[in-house]
Amino acid sequence: MIRAVLKVFSNSRDDFERLSDWIVKQTKAESKDVRIVVGATSIYPEPLAYTLQRHGFVVCVINPARTNDFSKSLGNTHKIDAKDSHMLALYGERMRPSAWVPEPEEARELKAFIARLEALSADLKREWNRREKAEFSGSSDQVFVSLEMMIEKLPTEKERLEKEIDDHIDRHPQLKKDRELLESPPVSDQCFHARY
Repeated sequence: MIRAVLKVFSNSRDDFERLSDWIVKQTKAESKDVRIVVGATSIYPEPLAYTLQRHGFVVCVINPARTNDFSKSLGNTHKIDAKDSHMLALYGERMRPSAWVPEPEEARELKAFIARLEALSADLKREWNRREKAEFSGSSDQVFVSLEMMIEKLPTEKERLEKEIDDHIDRHPQLKKDRELLESPPVSDQCFHARY
């Protein structure tokens, strides 16, 4: 049975710790016996999920489409935070979703490296576009100096980051194995010879 108690915490690491303590006090249960259902909205629930899991809770990170469908099946048509919280708890109780298994730390770090590399690539492309626009509009020399400086520095940082990514992959055997699999030619591209 669900006992609804509403308490608001900020989305900060300090409050995640306070939330962990509060849950144990409210439930009077060991953390391993408490199932927490979190809606997977973008990247925001990740730090909370990691903190709660580190404290021993069973954490379930659920696709919002599933919980929205579940909510509609109960006749809920309005989105209200208090109602959403109760609905997530009800979803956890009735559906018993499986526990969330986080990616290994090295995979999360690799994702962060790749996201940063993609951002640098986009920044470099934007700087080239700005330079082209500045040439067309006849911008001042100072604008060109700034643009040229960025166009010169961004590739250097990209190269440094690419090396960091390679080193990171080489330090982690599973990532290295995954890269080798990704870089190997597809089976259909390989030649097979048979003797009869």
